[in-house]
Amino acid sequence: MYKTFFPFIFLICSVLPLSVWGQVPVPPGWYHEDITPGFGMRGFLSKFHLELTTGLGRSFYSHKPEGLSVLSFSDNVVLYNGTNTSTALGQWFHTAAPADSGLVVPPGAFTVGVDTAGIKMRGSAYSVPINAVIFFKFFRFRIGGGATFEPKIIGRFHSNKYKDEIGKWRPDLRLAFFKKYYGMFGADVYRYMDWLVSVDLRVGMWDPGKKFDKALMKRSIMYNVGVGLEYELSEYVSLYARPALEIKSYDLTISEGTGAIKHRAPVGYINFGLIARVPEKGKCFIKDCHTQIDHPHGDREYRSRRHPIWKKQNPNYGENYPKLIKYKRKNKRKLNPY
Repeated sequence: MYKTFFPFIFLICSVLPLSVWGQVPVPPGWYHEDITPGFGMRGFLSKFHLELTTGLGRSFYSHKPEGLSVLSFSDNVVLYNGTNTSTALGQWFHTAAPADSGLVVPPGAFTVGVDTAGIKMRGSAYSVPINAVIFFKFFRFRIGGGATFEPKIIGRFHSNKYKDEIGKWRPDLRLAFFKKYYGMFGADVYRYMDWLVSVDLRVGMWDPGKKFDKALMKRSIMYNVGVGLEYELSEYVSLYARPALEIKSYDLTISEGTGAIKHRAPVGYINFGLIARVPEKGKCFIKDCHTQIDHPHGDREYRSRRHPIWKKQNPNYGENYPKLIKYKRKNKRKLNPY
């Protein structure tokens, strides 16, 4: 007979609350704590990234001294107005300076009009930029600003035509110290595992240093576009490389009557360095805690004490020892390294 009433008894027991049977209901969050999200001041600061890079740069200078003529003999290259060599220019890259007062033009010296011959002077310079950029990252976008200090070695200039007749011309400026200040906007475009590709545009002003006669210069705005390649050592530190192209120019006034010479100064860069940010979560306060992943204590989540910010590690699982010792270095050549 009990078999007849068993289904009804089971149904009643399943519907009644556990407290009826002397049991205390399991409170919400007993097994899974309600974790406080990682916001607040630390969460806000973790969105800021610091980029520190150096590298190599090569400037490709060019200018066409319109309305002037080139006079070349021996090791001298000067510019003059085509009629009077006494007002010839000896320097026209960083300042407008006359040629040596004792300049004697020998018979048979080579001279040609720049406009009629289509002459353009070209030169190069090498630099080692030191860059510091701070940007705020939200979703996949980046916005910030930075500064660059750039020692630059100025090379010789040569003509695109009559290379045998027109000698190489070198400004009397050998070393210059450029400074740049700019805003930056960019975005992440592709990710593959620990690799991240981004693009960004940097726009700002530039200062060529004290050795340039800035009273005679009219400088353009600087535009710098580059592609960033990051390799994440950890969630807080990444190796960074950025090839870039920079466009800028300046007009140098040489005289009131003649006008100015327009100098184009594009630069190609390859930069490399680090990107770092503040950890979003605080370090676990238990000194003997050996948990390798991000984990909760109470209502807060902490990062592992075994999780250094400079070491590659996924915060969702431990990677302190991703490769066994027997597979490292010379041990991997042994059949039984133990």
